[in-house]
Amino acid sequence: MRGLMRLRLHWLGLVCCLACSGSDEPKGGGGAAAGAAGTGGASSSGSGGVGASGGASGASGGMNATAGDAGSGGDAGNAGDAGDAGDGSDAGDAGDAGDAGDAGETMYELSCPSADGVVEDVTIETEADAAAVALCTHVMGDLNVQGPIARLSLPALKSVDGRLAIVTNPMLREIELPELTSVVELSVRFNDLLLALHLPKLEEVTSPDEGVEVDNNAALREVSLPALRSVTYDLVFWLSPALEAVRLDALESVGRNLGAHANDALSALSLPVLQTVGGTLNLAHNAKLPRIELPALTQTGNFWVNGDDILTEVSAPLLATITAALTIYMNPALAALSLPALTSVAADLQVMQNDNLSAVRFAQLTSVQGELLSVSSNPTLTTLEAPLLDEVAGNMNVNDNPMLPACIAQALVAQLSSFDGSSILTGNDDDATCD
Repeated sequence: MRGLMRLRLHWLGLVCCLACSGSDEPKGGGGAAAGAAGTGGASSSGSGGVGASGGASGASGGMNATAGDAGSGGDAGNAGDAGDAGDGSDAGDAGDAGDAGDAGETMYELSCPSADGVVEDVTIETEADAAAVALCTHVMGDLNVQGPIARLSLPALKSVDGRLAIVTNPMLREIELPELTSVVELSVRFNDLLLALHLPKLEEVTSPDEGVEVDNNAALREVSLPALRSVTYDLVFWLSPALEAVRLDALESVGRNLGAHANDALSALSLPVLQTVGGTLNLAHNAKLPRIELPALTQTGNFWVNGDDILTEVSAPLLATITAALTIYMNPALAALSLPALTSVAADLQVMQNDNLSAVRFAQLTSVQGELLSVSSNPTLTTLEAPLLDEVAGNMNVNDNPMLPACIAQALVAQLSSFDGSSILTGNDDDATCD
């Protein structure tokens, strides 16, 4: 046998008391009847039936009829436990049989329908479906998991040439794919009881028009993809209210969008070697995220950080080029914004409504090519520095920063050699002086 997967199937056994009026049958016989009733509570595979028979055997040593209650809840073997009322040897046998019944387990042989371990499109709806492909190594096509399955275990699977979709499984708690190294697309969505997503060997997701989507998993607490190096398209984690940690310790590049968005419990985001994001880097509306640290990032498209309630720090010390817009918006606790290597922003640059931000420094910034450069409505801002800024293609608003000396905003506009737009420089501190 190539392996056995033990999968629990819970049943509700209903045990009826037998009317014994005028009968000479001893009470032990009533216990045997209860054991037989327990057999009905077990599955037709026979393993539960063994437990019930053991229960009946133990009961025949003197178990009274009330022991039939042990047949409820699918624990056919618990009737065997009640056999303790009989003699010691019978009780022991009954207990052994009870173990099998108590587990309520059905034995499935782990297999693969092809000798070379390769199968085409696969759909898994039950534990039996999963066992039937558990020893397959490669899926040519899509692998869809959708149904009343509590544990998904595919210990031999290494690659999926299509979409791996684990979607709308209301009972799913565990995913075990220890050897999976590559998929074209990965979707893990609407699995209400799933607690963790850990894919220890997944290295790449290669779809040119889809990617990784992990969302709407109500109980999900952790995502760990420690070997993932690249995603050709999107990589997004969103709308999972219990999600506390996303760990992407080997991720170097995302071809399009990378997002962690609207995860109310997210407090740890690890991206230590991320270098490039081709589309939008969106880290928004994560109510418990304290900091964003991107120590290796050199280039991204849009860079959006907004609505993160307790965020105190944004740091990307090597980020030189933003090929779309930079938006740092409505982060009430943000105190430090560190982008010391940033040289150019190809679209708008907006730093707005950050209540605790006292300093904005762009030491290397030379140009903003969008329609708007706006540093506005930051009530504690006192410092704004961009000594190399020379070109603003659109309008420039430095306004409604009541603690920022107005002369700083005026000097910033005056230093530009290329500026054809309009400027709004009101609402700053007109009484302060500049050295």
